[in-house]
Amino acid sequence: LNIGQRHILPLYPVLFIVAGGLVRFGGPRTGAALSVLLVGLAAVESFSVRPHYLSFFNPLVGGPAAGWRLLGDSSLDWGQNLPRLHQWLDAHRQPKEPVYLSYFGADDPFYRGINAMELSPYFSFGRARQWAPLQAGLYCIGASMLQDASSPYSGPWTQSRESAYQYLRRTIPSEIDHGIRPSSIGVDTKAEREVWNFDRARFARLCLYLRVRPPDAVIGNMIFIFRLSAQDIHAAVDGTMEELAGAMEVAAKRER
Repeated sequence: LNIGQRHILPLYPVLFIVAGGLVRFGGPRTGAALSVLLVGLAAVESFSVRPHYLSFFNPLVGGPAAGWRLLGDSSLDWGQNLPRLHQWLDAHRQPKEPVYLSYFGADDPFYRGINAMELSPYFSFGRARQWAPLQAGLYCIGASMLQDASSPYSGPWTQSRESAYQYLRRTIPSEIDHGIRPSSIGVDTKAEREVWNFDRARFARLCLYLRVRPPDAVIGNMIFIFRLSAQDIHAAVDGTMEELAGAMEVAAKRER
């Protein structure tokens, strides 16, 4: 993974020299006018994205709203918007509406007052994982988690992955009923590893659907909120490949 804009920082001095040369090539008056125009545009763009400066992307690539499709991790999403997510939930969450959170960062959602079921969390904060079936409700997904680029299930969702997922979906719930807890998934036994695989595969399949569905709200250009129905959840994590593909086609046509 090429994580971080820092890997291309040596290019900036070269680009500055090239830009200066282009302005000079245009002649004194033209170059001065162009310089003032470009500096003014940069100032306006920077001011318009405040205070979410890390998520700045210029209009040539779609602006801040499209940035998550190009960069993630430390170039966009440090998990810096949990306080704003808390405020949004206080204002818009319906009574007793379930909240699911997949969050990238070292801040603690519970410390911020966010009472949510965690989906494939990046950090565990020493807490035991709680297992629950996915239900209709609010799904709050950070940009880096929505990309799911570092997942073992990144890339195309192949038929072999689907077959393995459907097998786990049929067998894992019964194993959980016999005492296996996701707090220890991926630690020792084969059964625990299978629970971990199911947890990650279920989240990857859900993200396939969410990546084409316009969010209902966006916090700081990097936490995407989806209000999903029981029908949405069924297609995303329980349905057949045909049902998933149909739901994705409908979602892609929703008004953005």
